[in-house]
Amino acid sequence: MEEDQVVSASAEAQAPLHVEDGWRFTSRLFIVSVGPDEIEYTIHEDCLKKSPVFARMCEGDFKEAHQQRINLPEDDPIQVGSIIEYLYTNAIWPGWECDHNTDMNETGTRLAHLYVAADKYDLDGLKDLVVEKFSALGDDDGIFGDWDWLAQADIIYSSIPEEDDLFPTLLRQWVFEYYKEYNEDVEKLKWLDERVHAGGRLAVDISSGCNDYLWTTIQRQRAAYRKLRKHVTRERDEHATKHHGCRFRFRPVPDDI
Repeated sequence: MEEDQVVSASAEAQAPLHVEDGWRFTSRLFIVSVGPDEIEYTIHEDCLKKSPVFARMCEGDFKEAHQQRINLPEDDPIQVGSIIEYLYTNAIWPGWECDHNTDMNETGTRLAHLYVAADKYDLDGLKDLVVEKFSALGDDDGIFGDWDWLAQADIIYSSIPEEDDLFPTLLRQWVFEYYKEYNEDVEKLKWLDERVHAGGRLAVDISSGCNDYLWTTIQRQRAAYRKLRKHVTRERDEHATKHHGCRFRFRPVPDDI
């Protein structure tokens, strides 16, 4: 088989050879061996170098660069296969899409592990795609139901660095929406409360999402109160003018109420 035809089978299916992309298929070929079973993927150097981590292996004075072979014995072949798909196509293959026949917990767990792998190999674009897929999981039927999204959050939070705020931002939004939907359901809220008591960064972000909801609720109630007070004041003044020939001075409602 000629060099320009040697790519992983899945990547080949997802990455048609366009003229403008032809440069990708003229670089050296690397073998990436993954997992204890040493599952092998063949990938072009130019694609590998989209990851700063792999780029250092390819360009530095390392045995990987000389042997054109990268060993990843602790990684999951499925996750690395998905990373290779991304390196060739800038997309996540269709199997990551969630439909009505897909178990959301299974899909969410796979996405969580892919997010961790993308962080490990410094692929911010892939992390963005994973977050998009997470966001789309509940577009049709709501994001809650039987989906244990805190389990996927635990997978991610146990691996990402403190400065990573991409997925945590989405999680805080989930918590906000959860409180908005179940604010009167003690049993539903108990689930989050128990996780908060477990401590850690995830607990902090859950509390942050809860506080955002409470603050929004307070602001909404204050706005409604100000509107009602202004209405009552005007009604009172109109009544006094009509029946007593005098008018109370209208007093603006302070903003700090």
